[in-house]
Amino acid sequence: MKKECLNCGHPLSGHYCSFCGQKAEVSRLNWKSLGEELLHFLTHIEKGFITTSGQLLIRPGVVAQEYLEGKRKKYHKPVGFLLIWIALFTLIYHGSEKLANAGVAHGATLFSDAANKAIFRFRSIVELCILPFSALNSWLVIARNRLNYIEILVVFFYFTSFLFMLLSLQLILAILTSVNFHTSTFDLVTIGIYTAWLLYAGFSFYRQFHIQYLVLRMILSLVTGVLVYFGLAHLLGLLMIQLGI
Repeated sequence: MKKECLNCGHPLSGHYCSFCGQKAEVSRLNWKSLGEELLHFLTHIEKGFITTSGQLLIRPGVVAQEYLEGKRKKYHKPVGFLLIWIALFTLIYHGSEKLANAGVAHGATLFSDAANKAIFRFRSIVELCILPFSALNSWLVIARNRLNYIEILVVFFYFTSFLFMLLSLQLILAILTSVNFHTSTFDLVTIGIYTAWLLYAGFSFYRQFHIQYLVLRMILSLVTGVLVYFGLAHLLGLLMIQLGI
């Protein structure tokens, strides 16, 4: 009797299903198979994940440009890349809450103490909620005559990933130095570094499209983007307080 693929039911004629690509031999799940799955996950993430992280740090405009041009094999896909960095940040954050001096410094944050703690605790959700609006702001002010909104949204998935790279590094330093990261100093350092990198990344990406008055447009986009970001962050913080989160 001819064997069928357990995934799609297609007749098998080799070691892999010619229709869906699944292995012909699928063993029962056990500790060994779980270990092999974990090893496969880590080794395949490493291939594009580390490359994309390094290139995004030093050549963000090139990463965004090449991905939009279709050179996508060597880069980790933007949505998955962002979600991995969010997961890493979340793990480090929960570790830093236990290991670092994470008490709230009263009166020393950009928002109220309660709002600031809620925003930072759920930073990933806050950033994901704001991301589409930040991309829309950049598209409307800078790129709507050259690119479509989805292309800018994809670029912002990469740009927001850098924010979580930065936050993760800062939290690691906070753990090592026992620094309280619920303070305006920590917030301002993050904002300063990320803003400088974002200007560098944005200019290196947008300049290839020969956009008129690019520098002025970028300054305007930065101002409106800051207003959008902090306005939405404050509203989300207040909403979390009202919901008792």
